[in-house]
Amino acid sequence: MSLNTGVPSIRTMSIGLMGLGSIAVVRTMIMIKAGGSNGVVALSDLGGFVIVAVAAAIVILIARRFEHGSGLRSQWTLIGLGMTAFALGDATWSFMELALKVEVPYPGMPDLFYIGEYVFVCAALLMAAGSYRNLLDIRPAAGIAGTAGVVMVVLLYVGLLEPYLLSDPLLSAPELVASVFYPVADVALLMAPSIFLVLVVAKLEAGRLGWPWWFVVAGATTLAISDATFSWLAASNSYVAGSLVDYGWMLAHVAFAVGASIALDVVTSAAEFEAVIGSA
Repeated sequence: MSLNTGVPSIRTMSIGLMGLGSIAVVRTMIMIKAGGSNGVVALSDLGGFVIVAVAAAIVILIARRFEHGSGLRSQWTLIGLGMTAFALGDATWSFMELALKVEVPYPGMPDLFYIGEYVFVCAALLMAAGSYRNLLDIRPAAGIAGTAGVVMVVLLYVGLLEPYLLSDPLLSAPELVASVFYPVADVALLMAPSIFLVLVVAKLEAGRLGWPWWFVVAGATTLAISDATFSWLAASNSYVAGSLVDYGWMLAHVAFAVGASIALDVVTSAAEFEAVIGSA
């Protein structure tokens, strides 16, 4: 990030543009049905895997550039590991659907990896919010986020779980558990921690220091919406490869990668500033 203008670095802009461009290419190829129906499935599966895997690699590489033992290094490593888990889920899904040519069960092997992202990203969000506890009282923010999480779970129950999932006699026990788990985990492990972090960062009025986390929160929110939508589509047997929900997953992980790069920009510009002041 330029010390004088505050404009994101070329690296950050390149990551964002390449990520959005890649999603646009996948979307265009699917819209024109390149390769027929089989091509659409392959583009959806492999396109999503490649975008998420590259984004995960970027985040992990950036995390290694932060000071060893620092909170930033730990937080971004956790996010990178979560993204890697999601990429492994995509790889498993693609292998089963494209190589083995079998219908991917729901829930199935890919879900073992997808669940990992919830755990890692949730831990990173909580760690990031908690890192500011010495600067301000974060308990009010935690209380508000917890209350918001409870309210969202109630609304989720009334608007989705009870009318569409819990009352569906056609869902098997494993399908019901998976369909309920994902929306609830979205709220408890992504949305509530995101609200917690947003409230802490907003109260800090930290300027640049808060920029990376806004991208993480945006990514987590997009991921939660995509997951919840997929659970509903899967439960109603309405999901097809190339659905809009696929691009939500891709966009969420691009947002994570951009956030990591901005975090490095902020740290780099701060170090440059200190060096200038020190030499004055």
